[in-house]
Amino acid sequence: MKVVIARLYFNKMLMQFEDSFRRNIDMLLASGLVENASVTTTAGLAVDMARNNVVSKNLDDFDAVIWLDTDMIYPDDAMCRLVAMHQAGYPIAAGVYRRAFKDRDLLTEIEEGCPATIEELDALALEACPVKVEQTAGGFSIVSMDLYRAIAAKIGHPWYCNFDFRYLHDQCGEDRFFVRLARSLGIYPYVDPDLTAVHWPPQSSPVPVRPDDPLLKWTV
Repeated sequence: MKVVIARLYFNKMLMQFEDSFRRNIDMLLASGLVENASVTTTAGLAVDMARNNVVSKNLDDFDAVIWLDTDMIYPDDAMCRLVAMHQAGYPIAAGVYRRAFKDRDLLTEIEEGCPATIEELDALALEACPVKVEQTAGGFSIVSMDLYRAIAAKIGHPWYCNFDFRYLHDQCGEDRFFVRLARSLGIYPYVDPDLTAVHWPPQSSPVPVRPDDPLLKWTV
């Protein structure tokens, strides 16, 4: 399996992310899960343009894209666990994190428009894990290149857009737009509620999914 790992720098960057990223790369390369792992870095573009740029440049050479936003701290085995979910047959597989501001809801929805709670996801995971959801944020995920190819062939470009010009005509955000495209083809995201990240953008304190998250040790 060949993966491209995307780092997007536009309005955020975290030193603790860089440390977390390097630990993840080391573990992924040592795991034997992938034949090739290449890192691509994009800076200065709006996030929808950046994601489209990464996909279009790497579509023919890799099996999947790992998306890790640069304002978070991840478990050291996050990439390995994402790859394992991909290899288990999930075209969109993701971890879980919270919105950094306002109500700090999870950026995962069992029903679109209604943020899930971690308790709800934990309960569903007792029945089947990973958990099928309607929506999850793109900043902690792995996506199959086969899905991108299918969207291009059956729907058309772009894969990501901050405004949904195809369906609901709302200012939805680029990752929600992409998941709507995928769902129109019958493909849903799956999340592992035990795979969580600490969200820590500028002007925010660190935001864990669970208050006792061991990743908080990297925030001091």
